[in-house]
Amino acid sequence: SSSIYVIESGNNGDTARLRVVQRGGEEDDRVRIISGLNGGETIATSNLDQLYDGAKVVRR
Repeated sequence: SSSIYVIESGNNGDTARLRVVQRGGEEDDRVRIISGLNGGETIATSNLDQLYDGAKVVRR
């Protein structure tokens, strides 16, 4: 299993939440997530070394 940060929106802004996911196959620079992530959810793709579960984030 692997982990990613999902961005959740709330009354106090956006928050990074650590989520465990199961990876499937890889193709070129893409990885298939086969469980643990729902369609339409937003994931963090930058500044990952600065994130932690519950961190406030700004979408760009």
